[in-house]
Amino acid sequence: MTRNKRFSVWPIFTRHYRGMIPTGRRRLEFKTVLYLFIAPATIGAWAALGNVGFDKLEPAIAGLGVLAGAFLAGFVLLTDLRIKIRETESYRVHLGRLIGRTAASTMYLMVMSILTLMLIILGGVLTGSLPEDLLVVQHIIVGISVAALVHIVATGMTFLRRLFNVYVQLFSGDFAPELHIVDQDPTDGSAPRQRRAR
Repeated sequence: MTRNKRFSVWPIFTRHYRGMIPTGRRRLEFKTVLYLFIAPATIGAWAALGNVGFDKLEPAIAGLGVLAGAFLAGFVLLTDLRIKIRETESYRVHLGRLIGRTAASTMYLMVMSILTLMLIILGGVLTGSLPEDLLVVQHIIVGISVAALVHIVATGMTFLRRLFNVYVQLFSGDFAPELHIVDQDPTDGSAPRQRRAR
């Protein structure tokens, strides 16, 4: 691995977005772009124009640190799960790909959390002593930070959906309709009848 590629997170980004492209398509759907990019950018622009300061983003610092750790733990668990299903006789290619895409999203969200955390901290430090005529730089950085936060939340929702899909693929029987035993006459030699719960 070359020195330049060693510090590159681009493979994580490409794997994540390739996994979000529906089968048979070459690009992201418009509703996905709207939900993950246009909406966060709009909210970020609103924050920048609303003169929001870095003091409003202080609670996000602790939250981003917790999220980064949680996403790392999730990646480790998904990796362990991937190894276990590989060793089983009922290995399914579709399930393996679903876990791989979910793991890529986990790493993407962890990287985004770290980058956004660094942007908020460094932006607050570097722009804290700017003269009033350069405060627009601070507002731009705040807008970008807010947009990144909203993007992380929106992408996190899609990650949770994928994680739930992994569970459904593994334990689909947990969602099967429950069966109740219908009382029968003990003198009847037939097996008890079952009916689905409503």
